[in-house]
Amino acid sequence: MARMDGITVTGIKPFRKKMKRLPEKVRKRVVKKAVTRAGAIVRMHARKLVKKNAIDDGLPNGHLYKEIVSKTAMSKGTPVVTVGAEYYKVSVAHFVYQGTPAHDIEVPWRSEPLRHPGSRPYPFMEIALRQSRQRAQSEMVKRLQREITKELQKK
Repeated sequence: MARMDGITVTGIKPFRKKMKRLPEKVRKRVVKKAVTRAGAIVRMHARKLVKKNAIDDGLPNGHLYKEIVSKTAMSKGTPVVTVGAEYYKVSVAHFVYQGTPAHDIEVPWRSEPLRHPGSRPYPFMEIALRQSRQRAQSEMVKRLQREITKELQKK
């Protein structure tokens, strides 16, 4: 699935002065922890949506629910979190997300194929981001505040 949307965090101006007092390495670590927490909020909401709406991914035990992950990495010196289903583990996530048209399914033990009526799209990641954006932003600001305070007390 392609990159769809993101979160731009506001409300971090009060932390800028405090952040400048921290070494660059510590600053990146603090921001990475906050970004990771925001991604976890979105991930948990997406999992809840998939589980609540009983997405049948054709695999046992709610496979799609378990494979929604968040990963934090550094991109040009800035921590970035990516939330989504791991494609190599869940080959049906894009079918749930985008829906499918009506199609035939070849079954070896039948003389004629089964006619699948198709499925409606369920863009669970977009919905999760839209619904959890505010909470993710406030959690990120809280984590920044806590981590900055903790690092400044070490000095």
